[in-house]
Amino acid sequence: MSAIAGIFNASGRPIEPGHVARMLEPMRRRGPDGASTWHSTTAAMGHCLLRSIPVESDATQPLASAAGDVVLVLDGQVHNRTQLTSALRSAGARLRDTSDAELVLHAYEAWGQACCDRIIGEFAFFIWDGRQQLMFGARDAAGARHFYYHRTPQRLAFASEIRGLLALPDVERRVNSSRMLDFLVDDFDRDDEIGTLYEGIDRLPAGHAMQVDRSGMKTWRYWDPKDLTAAHFTSLEECTREFMAVVDVAVASRLRHTGAVGAMLSGGMDSSTIVGLISGRHRSELCEPLRTYSLALEDRTVCGDWQAVSQILRHDPWLRATAVGSQQGEAFAHKLDAALTDADEPFGVLSAMPYQLLFERAAADGCKLIFDGMAGDTLFYSPEKTLAMAVRQTRLDLAPALVRAFHQHEMFGWGAKQAGRSIAARLTPAPLRAAWRAREREQRLRSGMLGLLRPGMADALVGAREKAKRQPGPSDIEQHAALFTSGLLSFAQERNGAMAGQFGLETLSPLADRRVIEFAVRMPLAAKLALPWYKHVMRNGTAGLLPDEVRWRRSLEGHPGWNFYEHMQRGLRAQWPSGSPPAGFFEPVGAWVDLAAVARLWPATNNGLLSHSDDRVLSLAIAAKWLRLNGFSGP
Repeated sequence: MSAIAGIFNASGRPIEPGHVARMLEPMRRRGPDGASTWHSTTAAMGHCLLRSIPVESDATQPLASAAGDVVLVLDGQVHNRTQLTSALRSAGARLRDTSDAELVLHAYEAWGQACCDRIIGEFAFFIWDGRQQLMFGARDAAGARHFYYHRTPQRLAFASEIRGLLALPDVERRVNSSRMLDFLVDDFDRDDEIGTLYEGIDRLPAGHAMQVDRSGMKTWRYWDPKDLTAAHFTSLEECTREFMAVVDVAVASRLRHTGAVGAMLSGGMDSSTIVGLISGRHRSELCEPLRTYSLALEDRTVCGDWQAVSQILRHDPWLRATAVGSQQGEAFAHKLDAALTDADEPFGVLSAMPYQLLFERAAADGCKLIFDGMAGDTLFYSPEKTLAMAVRQTRLDLAPALVRAFHQHEMFGWGAKQAGRSIAARLTPAPLRAAWRAREREQRLRSGMLGLLRPGMADALVGAREKAKRQPGPSDIEQHAALFTSGLLSFAQERNGAMAGQFGLETLSPLADRRVIEFAVRMPLAAKLALPWYKHVMRNGTAGLLPDEVRWRRSLEGHPGWNFYEHMQRGLRAQWPSGSPPAGFFEPVGAWVDLAAVARLWPATNNGLLSHSDDRVLSLAIAAKWLRLNGFSGP
């Protein structure tokens, strides 16, 4: 997880000396192993290095071509190195070293802006092309790496973190009201793939490329899995073998490293499969045992996730395990101000708090790389989505299998209730359905966080988000592909990546590998549905790699993360007065929220009378603290 930054003056005015170095300084924690810059008259770029892969794979960046007229900065790794190297040599490229930066630079020289579609990896890069006097950049398909930009008619500035842009003297700290509402109403926190909480600072969406020259800026999607064609297999067994082979390639291609390597291990199928593949097929490539990091309840005997992790550890004593107990959530309450000060945006401070504790432990153990199971839940259809599809398509033939599946996953009561609601909705005449939906919408506007917004804001927000919502096409491939182009995955990648970067860690997500995603989208529907088991392709494919107790784990519930939040709220309540909020506590969010309604809710929250799932006051407190700590001048 390195850091990149740069400036292009479209006006032709020379760039002021020191501006790029100034942008790099607040991002040095992402790249503590060296920083350097490159300047021409109207373009400048910089790079901070995190040495997480072998030294011989590093190239000094910014990296210039042999002729010196093309210059690159790259954050990330290339994972199809063998294939890309072969294709480049066939195209006549003379590679000077084995670095990923060299591969990306030559890919641009060989194929121009089409190069990003040939590179598989976790990356964000920018290139200055002095021949054409333009800048070109791209972000990987799943959004594992990211960058932000600030544009005026005369200039484009970009950086791996928002704080890099804020280092420029003319970039103001003004809050983007639309995104602040998205933060407060977490139903919408993933919907805007471009805007940030800073007015005038945007992000390039995953799977997109960008060109900037003196005539302006344009962006486009270079990767869209909805255009894929369905794959055909002679059997589900063949599909399973090929799926596991693709996942294995994705894991193996990420195993370049220097020193300790870590992996998140929840006891679910996604992280367990990655750990099983590393240990079962690639342990000889590690210089020491794989370190695993897990969340657990204080009482581990009632923690379903930890029981599954324990089965894996008994099955594989080579692993070096660390568990973080949920009581650590209370200690995090005392770190909240520091976490908010460090955060470019507060989205991940609350939702990823337990993972921050894991990243902190991994960094303390000397890890620079940590594997995670990101994207696993989008490769297959959940029981809920399977049920919805069966009802929508009136697949009565699936009813017996659905009953068995919900029983196996201990969801029979829930499944029967949801099926009944769905069938009743389909049988209800259209006018009554419309009236019911309108009634539910009005109830939604008056409840939860929407009910705390200032008059008119809830209706305007919901209306705008409903209008902007994209509807996927009718085919299975189009509907499945939409899960990867909606912002859902890239939001989580960005959140976890930014948090890991605070500790000098690089997150690696094999299940978010473009090859794995494309394989999953193209799989037959029978391989995706949660019949007879959720993720049955992965369960069948890990025979011999994981204990049967983990492969056929029945319950899909029991993640200990919720208990971390309960402990954190307990720690915060100990710091806050019980009767009413401190004077001016919520004033920074007063432009969006009815402060009188919040004050009425405070006693119930602070006396522990609300459940952990009702975190409205906590979300508002985090928003108010973040605005205050980061010096915003107002909406």
